[in-house]
Amino acid sequence: MKLFRVSAALFAVAVLSAGLQSCENVNDPVIPSIDLKVNGVIDTIEFNRGLEESQLTLTMFLSDQEGRAITDLRENKLRAYLEWIPTGGTTKQQSDIILGGAVKQLRGRPELQTFSGSGQNIAVSNVMDYSGSMAGRIGDMENAVEAFFRNYESGDAAEVIKFGTNIDVVQAYTTNKSLLLNAAKASSFDRGWTNLFGSIYQGLLNTTAIDRTSFNRAVLAFTDGEDTQGAASKADIIALAQAERIPVFTIGLLDKGSAGEQDLIQIADETGGFYYYSPGSDRLEEIYQRISGNLRNSYQITVYWKSAFLPAAGTPVSFVVEVLSDIDVAAKFREDLIMP
Repeated sequence: MKLFRVSAALFAVAVLSAGLQSCENVNDPVIPSIDLKVNGVIDTIEFNRGLEESQLTLTMFLSDQEGRAITDLRENKLRAYLEWIPTGGTTKQQSDIILGGAVKQLRGRPELQTFSGSGQNIAVSNVMDYSGSMAGRIGDMENAVEAFFRNYESGDAAEVIKFGTNIDVVQAYTTNKSLLLNAAKASSFDRGWTNLFGSIYQGLLNTTAIDRTSFNRAVLAFTDGEDTQGAASKADIIALAQAERIPVFTIGLLDKGSAGEQDLIQIADETGGFYYYSPGSDRLEEIYQRISGNLRNSYQITVYWKSAFLPAAGTPVSFVVEVLSDIDVAAKFREDLIMP
């Protein structure tokens, strides 16, 4: 049996006091205080009241505010639970599982696995902006994507989509690193207007064909402007990404606070990815490397619950995973669901 998503309210605001480091500072002392970002996608849901335990699996990304992946999260720093407001009360009580009060919490048992231990590879649809406003910036973008592919390991897959007015799949999904490196700088010319949403949607469609049990899948989309073509909508993108459990990481080389930036933030937040602001094209290679770090340092968290104590069918619930510091909750992931 599966839970059905009500919304993808995925968020985190956090302060970490101890125990975590960013991937670019793995040899430094533990950072005593840092703001964190968390997001992710629910991969599998197996809730069955006929079994002793039910489970849910989450792929989680955890980074600092600059987008550097947190690499040393430990299982004992996790707390997971379902949370809901009972309607008509409940006859099932167990003090160590269900907490009293207006809001009930069914505590779960989280198990953590790192991406390196999962046996998976990454599969990324790279969506690149070649609209007219990119003049003078295309070389930096292509160098950034090329560097992203140079870090690829055997078995990693990607495709390259280049867009302007039209959408051009320059290189279909492949594990051939040489083809990907060539595609990063191939077909390099002014392509007109900005078919951003249609290109992201196409990247998502192509990525649905990639086996999610073997690959950590994502779409990585860069633009320097707002969508001008209307080939797809934000709602289309978010709905497909949520249904297929594919996070979208977005990079914006545009004005802070602009409508275009707000679009990129919303797409990333609601699909499970992160948004990165680039103040100039010379920062793109650094940003692409940080996204690579998040994909390669993601965490797979499987949470187990006692099936007998699940809330009643039809109950709106929130699935919550908390990252704990030594003294407080350091970060929180939440997604709203409905029990079957």
